[in-house]
Amino acid sequence: MRWLALFCFSASAAIIALQYGPAWVVLFLVAVSTGGLLYALYQKKRRRMAALVLASGVAFGVFYQTLYDFLWVDPVRPLVGTEQVVTVTLSDYAQEHTYGAKVTALLDVGAPRPVKVQLYGDETLLSCAPGDRVTTNASLRSAQMIHEKKVTSFTAKGMHLLLYAKGDMSIEPVGRPALAYLPLSFNRLLQEKIAQLYEGDARILMTALLTGTRTEFDDTLYSQLSETGVTHVTAVSGMHCAFLFGMVRLLVKNRRKAALVGIPLLFFFMLMVGAAPSVTRACIMIPYCLQPRCCIGKTTALQP
Repeated sequence: MRWLALFCFSASAAIIALQYGPAWVVLFLVAVSTGGLLYALYQKKRRRMAALVLASGVAFGVFYQTLYDFLWVDPVRPLVGTEQVVTVTLSDYAQEHTYGAKVTALLDVGAPRPVKVQLYGDETLLSCAPGDRVTTNASLRSAQMIHEKKVTSFTAKGMHLLLYAKGDMSIEPVGRPALAYLPLSFNRLLQEKIAQLYEGDARILMTALLTGTRTEFDDTLYSQLSETGVTHVTAVSGMHCAFLFGMVRLLVKNRRKAALVGIPLLFFFMLMVGAAPSVTRACIMIPYCLQPRCCIGKTTALQP
């Protein structure tokens, strides 16, 4: 565990240094990694292992950040500040915005992978579904600077480009949603059913509890939940995953059959709520807990 912690700390430090440090930090980190490897050659076993883990962590951090910039950051830099006709593929359902609607989309910029962008447009986007293709004349702006202020709310979600539609939008419906968007479609269907059964704050609260969508929270409701100490319940987390698998475990008595049913259901739920980090952790850990003899060597509460 100590070696894992040392590797993670060194990799994280390298990524932070590359993200926020000057350009020469790359050469410095490469020198540190190389020096650590050379130092390890002339040390005893324990120190050699520590130096190798430290150097490997730094090297991994440099590789990860460089690859991330190559795939998602560098391709969008030449586009910032331009205005052109773009065609994007919607990857989510649109939400109402102050001046119309906004939606997450994928833009092909000639890179190995399409880049994730945020598209702002009129109310026409509200009738679109994931997978639809939208063509429009748009102004392309950086997601890191808004009104000369540095923001991280978009980059934290992997978005480095904002698209502001100008004029009419041409929409090419995908028809039947692709299998990749099935969890999002189920999320949307669940929200519609909740809207039919509940009204007002009850609807907003149930939507947050079951789907993880909290976009309709206002200051009053959020304050009330904070005062009662239940705000964290509305954030989809491992608790929801535990309850979901617990329900499967109650219905399916056999442990192996419960795993065959519950694990795919957990990953479907993870995709349905947007693969939030808290849910992703739980969906990885619960399968480990189902096989305690193989993974952690002792029984757990999830084992019958």
